[in-house]
Amino acid sequence: MTELLARLKVRLGISDNSKDELLTEHLQSAIDVVNELRNYTSTDTVIVETQYRSIVLDLAVSTYNKIGAEGEIVHSENGVDREYESSQYPASIIGRILIKPRQEVTYSENVED
Repeated sequence: MTELLARLKVRLGISDNSKDELLTEHLQSAIDVVNELRNYTSTDTVIVETQYRSIVLDLAVSTYNKIGAEGEIVHSENGVDREYESSQYPASIIGRILIKPRQEVTYSENVED
């Protein structure tokens, strides 16, 4: 998590530790989403699959940048137009995750009469 937090702070231009708790929450939420879609369980050493770390960062940046404008659909001010997707995370980022369905577990019973 330390490496991801450092990379997130670089992307957001944050140089101090005053927002570490908030940023860690955004990272953990993004990790949870990616791991759920990938059907991956974090371990002590690997919290998210390596190839999805940049997607986790993109998701965390997206939610961090929406603070104060959660749920906003369209906003125009001083020539700047903003329109957010209806979900918490942009479909354009979620679409980069290869969804891995859960495997069905089947049980067979050997019943003797």
